[in-house]
Amino acid sequence: MSQDKGKLAKWVVPSFGDFSSGSASSAKKRRQDGSQPTPQIKSDSNEIPWVEKYCPKSVGNLAVHKKKVESVYDWLQLALIQPEVPKFCLVKGPAGSGKSTTVKVCGKNLGIDVMEWITPSNFSNFKVFSEENDFPGNKEFDCYKSDRQMFRDFVIKGSRFHSLFSSTGSKKIILIEDWPASFLRDPTPLHEILEEFAQSGKCPLVMITGEDNVFNKLIPENLIRQYSIDVFAFNPMAPTLLKKVLCDISAKEAPSNLNAKDIIESICQSSCGDLRSAINTLQFACLRGFTKGAADAVKGKSQQKSPENKRRRLDEQGQKKQLAKIGGRDAPDDFFHVISKALYAKREDNGALKTSPSQIVEKVTDKSEMFTGFLQENYLDFMPDIQAAAKCAENLELASRLLANSFDRPSLATTGLHVASRGVMSIKRDKNRASFFKSHRKPKYIQAEAGFKELSLDARRTFPFSNASSTALLSELLPFAALIQPHGLSYGKFRKFFCH
Repeated sequence: MSQDKGKLAKWVVPSFGDFSSGSASSAKKRRQDGSQPTPQIKSDSNEIPWVEKYCPKSVGNLAVHKKKVESVYDWLQLALIQPEVPKFCLVKGPAGSGKSTTVKVCGKNLGIDVMEWITPSNFSNFKVFSEENDFPGNKEFDCYKSDRQMFRDFVIKGSRFHSLFSSTGSKKIILIEDWPASFLRDPTPLHEILEEFAQSGKCPLVMITGEDNVFNKLIPENLIRQYSIDVFAFNPMAPTLLKKVLCDISAKEAPSNLNAKDIIESICQSSCGDLRSAINTLQFACLRGFTKGAADAVKGKSQQKSPENKRRRLDEQGQKKQLAKIGGRDAPDDFFHVISKALYAKREDNGALKTSPSQIVEKVTDKSEMFTGFLQENYLDFMPDIQAAAKCAENLELASRLLANSFDRPSLATTGLHVASRGVMSIKRDKNRASFFKSHRKPKYIQAEAGFKELSLDARRTFPFSNASSTALLSELLPFAALIQPHGLSYGKFRKFFCH
C-alpha cells in the first residue's frame, strides 16, 4: 500500500516545469549562472489565489477612485430607504476594474446581504429515466428547467423572500454579473423579467456588464430611460493605484525579491488596467522567480544599449513569448487601429507587408460584418487607380457573400475575412495618397440596423402576443395604430389602450 501511495503521489505531481520538482534543478542552474536566487514564498500562499486572499474587506482598502466608491455607496444607502420601491443600478466597465468588488464591499459595510446570481450547470437538471418513471404522470418525473426560468425565479422570488441563513429584517440586494448565454443571443426575455421586477420587486437590483457591444444589447438606452436605471461607468485601473496594490502584495509575499520593482513595473504596463489579471500575473511571476532581464523583456524593451538605438524594442513575437511565461495579458489593439492596418497596408523596403492578413483576421474574428463594412466604406480613398478599385470591389463582394452564408457553416466566416483582408491589402498603395491620415467613415447600414432593432424590440413589447414578424409590425400594425390614434390622447396612453 505504501508503494502504491508513493506511485500515486508521484503521478499526481503536476508537470508545470518550474512549479514542480523541476524548479529545484532550474534554481541550481540559475545559481551556477551567477544570477540571483529565487525568493522563497510561503507554501500556504500558493494554495490560495492572491486575488481571493487579498480581496479588500473595507471601503478604505478599495483600489478604485474615491468618487466611484462614494457614488455606489450613496446609491445603496438611498435605495434601501424605500425598499418597497424597486430600484435599478447598472455598473459598467472593463474587466478587472473593481465593479463587483466595490458593490460587495459597500454592501458589507452597510450590513446588506448580497444575493448574487451564478448561472448553474444544466447537467444537474436532467434525470436519467428508466422504464418505470419515463412518463409525465409519475410524481418522480423531473422536468427540465431552462436557465431563463431559473433566472426569473431567482430574481422575482429572491426579492420577495428572505434567505434561511439571514435574519428576517435584514436588508438585501440582488447582484447579477454572470449573465445566462441565452440572454446574449436574445435579450427580449430579460427585458420581460425586468418589467415584471419593476412591478413586483421588493429590493434593489444591481446589474454588472462589460463594455462590449454584446452587453450594450442587454440593457439598451431605451430600457435605461424607461426604468430610470442609474448608470455608473468604471474606468480601467489607474497605474498608480495598480502599482500600489501590487507593491503591498509583493512586500507581504516575497519581501526578499530584489527585482520586485522591475517585475511590478512590467506587469503594470502589460495589464491594461486589469487588476485581477495583474495580481494573477504577479503570483505566477513570483513563483517562477523572474529576474531583472526577464522583467525588462516583458516590458518589451531591451536594456542593451546600442549606438543606433539605446532603447530598441523587442520583436512582437518575442514579447508575446515573454508575456506568456508569467501569464501576462496581451495589449488589445483598437478596432480602428486594425482597420487602419488593413487599409494602409504598409510595406517593408523589400515589398513585404509589415502586418500579415492572418494577424488582422485573428483580431476581428468576432466583428466580421463590421470589419468588412468599414473596408467597403473606406477602401476607395486608398486605391491608386480605377482598375485597382474594381479588383478590390470584387474581392469585397465575394467576402460579403461568404459571410452571408456563414450562419450554417462557421468556417465560411473565417474564409470571408481572409478574402476581404487579403483582397484589400494585396493591392499596392500610392505612397503620395496613403502617406497622410484619413478619418474612417462609419458604414451606413450599422446605424440603420441599430435603429431597426430598437424599433423591433419596442414593437414586440407593445404587441407581446402578436405572431407577426418585426417587419410586419413596423410596416403595417404601427402605422395603422398611428392613423387611428385620437388627437386628445397621448401616445403612451393610446399604446396601452391599443395593446389591450
